[in-house]
Amino acid sequence: MGSVGKTPPTLTAKVVDDQGDECPPGVRGELVFQNADGSCPTVDYYRNPEASQAKMRGGWFHTGDIAHRDEDGWLYFDYRVGDAIRHNGEFIDPGYVQKVISENPAVDGGCVSGIRAGAGVAGEREHGAGGIAGGRRGCAPDKRCSARETRAKNFTLCWVGGCARSPSMAGF
Repeated sequence: MGSVGKTPPTLTAKVVDDQGDECPPGVRGELVFQNADGSCPTVDYYRNPEASQAKMRGGWFHTGDIAHRDEDGWLYFDYRVGDAIRHNGEFIDPGYVQKVISENPAVDGGCVSGIRAGAGVAGEREHGAGGIAGGRRGCAPDKRCSARETRAKNFTLCWVGGCARSPSMAGF
C-alpha cells in the first residue's frame, strides 16, 4: 500500500513505540494524534468510559493502527493492532503476507486472516491466506510465494485457498 498522506494542518500526528516515545522514520509504531491546538479529540464509547479513556490517554488519541512515517513526513498504514497474527510466539504482519501473495502474477487480489491454531495454544492463531486467481482456481503450491527471497523470517503459510473471481469481490 502507498502512503495515506501527510498530517492535515488541523492535526498533529506521531508514530509512537510502546513507551509513548516517537519512532524515527521507517520504524513502525502506533499512530496517535491530537488537534493542532494541543487538545485531544474525544471519543465516547456507549456505556464504556474505560475504553473511552484508554483511547485518549496521555493527551493523544490512540488509533490502534500500526504505521510508519518516511523521511519526508508521509504516513504509511501497516496494519491494525488487533489484526496481527501470532504464530510460534512471533507477530506476523498480515499486510506483508497479503503483499507477497499479490506480487504473484497469477493472483489478482486476496486477503489474509488468522484462523485458530490446531494445537489449541491460547492466543495463538495460524495464519491462512486466500488468493483470487485470474481465470484459475488458486495457485499451484510452488507458485504461492514467488518472492521467497523477500519474505520476512516469520513468514509461513499454513493454509492457502483460492477461488474464481466473483461479483462480490469487485474491489479486487
